[in-house]
Amino acid sequence: MPEYSVDKRRSCLLKIHGSIDNLKSAEKRIAQYIYDNPSEVIKLTINQLAEKCNSSYATVNRFCKKMGYSGFKTLKSDLVNDIANRNNQNTISDISITPEMTTEEIFSKVYDLTFRILEDSFAILNAQIVDKVVEEFLRARKIIFIGTGNSGLSAKYAYSKFFRIGLPCVSENDATLRKLLVSLTMKGDIVFAISSSGRSGEIVECARIAKRNGATVISLSDFTISPISKTSDYNLYTTPRNVNAFMNIDMPLTVSQLTIIDTIYICCCKAMGRKATEAYSVTKNHADNEKI
Repeated sequence: MPEYSVDKRRSCLLKIHGSIDNLKSAEKRIAQYIYDNPSEVIKLTINQLAEKCNSSYATVNRFCKKMGYSGFKTLKSDLVNDIANRNNQNTISDISITPEMTTEEIFSKVYDLTFRILEDSFAILNAQIVDKVVEEFLRARKIIFIGTGNSGLSAKYAYSKFFRIGLPCVSENDATLRKLLVSLTMKGDIVFAISSSGRSGEIVECARIAKRNGATVISLSDFTISPISKTSDYNLYTTPRNVNAFMNIDMPLTVSQLTIIDTIYICCCKAMGRKATEAYSVTKNHADNEKI
């Protein structure tokens, strides 16, 4: 399974919240104890934490690595930042609407939720992973963007951005054709798999096929330990929303996906320089000619 690399802005409690329901029982006890008692945990040794959780040194150490840390010491260092900024401990909740609410109040709630998701997404952003993804994009033989449902819209959006700067990419709406495209991948190709939950059966299967073919798999999902994150070479994350929590409004999650796609796009433009500008200008001129 790929390592969850740590970036200085990433939040320990957010990562734990996103992964807690997908851990083994012993690791889940450790995660829950840290999440419920962060101020106490930073004062404990690894052996003391293991004792309180009825666990072992090895299990605590394994849990820390699953969360992306080299060990308990580095996890505690990140945890100190969480304690200093209590806002990071709040979890994202759904929007509750009542018949008495005005349009302005609904507007405010939707925007508040969107801002919070983007804020949490930025908190776990790993710039080093983004840089590696950009490097992979720039040397790829072919990039295939895949996703279903709302994530399929994000995949189509990504395609509409990257082909305009001259990168060899494709996106397919039909599930059968999508699988056929992926079945023909080889070393040098990229499959960019988008799945909010990380558990969309068809997308996970496509990612596994690509991996067997020697292609590079990049995933974009909520932060959690999921089948897609275990399959991918590089993991990009939106919000550390608990995947078992049902959210009625998908739009804020899609906004987070598009924001990460835009970030990669701009980084690619920066790396490509004049080549990206010239390619974009060609497509822009043709698009402008179609306007009335």
